[in-house]
Amino acid sequence: MYVDTGGQEAKLPDTTIAVIDAIGLKKVNEVKVASGRVEAIQFEHQGSRMFANLRSKGQVGVYDKRDYKMLATWDISDAKDNVPMALDEADHRLFVVCRQPGKFIVFDTESGKQIASLPSVGRADDMAYDSANKRIYVAGGDGFVGVYAQRDPDHYVALAKVPSGPVGKTAVFVPELKRLYVATVAHGNTPAKLLIFDIKQTDVK
Repeated sequence: MYVDTGGQEAKLPDTTIAVIDAIGLKKVNEVKVASGRVEAIQFEHQGSRMFANLRSKGQVGVYDKRDYKMLATWDISDAKDNVPMALDEADHRLFVVCRQPGKFIVFDTESGKQIASLPSVGRADDMAYDSANKRIYVAGGDGFVGVYAQRDPDHYVALAKVPSGPVGKTAVFVPELKRLYVATVAHGNTPAKLLIFDIKQTDVK
């Protein structure tokens, strides 16, 4: 289990990612990160790397998850405030969404190069990669879910901007059920809701 602590919210200049043994219930290591905010973290299952959004720096940090040493940092060229992240390990692609401005970014994890950039929903907080349908779902606090199609590892298309609800930026995709769950907050006379979206395959030309 990996937990980020410290950083700007704790009035500290850097962040620490604590590595916890979930069976033994004890901290076994920690990763010192020279960034005031660390957001989403993704892990290779076949490889040995860990990727982390260094939000306050507008970078992606790449670490070796065996010894937790930093291997590289990748700069985001045309946006900052990078929050959600998802990984397509099979195709060596890392997806990052920024808030300033709203951008959907694709990195080649072999070269570390940014290979695609598309407009995104605003105030994004959660993102998921649907490997079966080659889709990426981005939940935005502006009340929309952005849906992208992966034509191939180098080419992406914005398919839809689906209305969700007030501050609907918290979401989880369950591939076994083919459903995306999005939580919205209460707003005026509208109560908080849990929205359930069925995922359907569509062909992309």
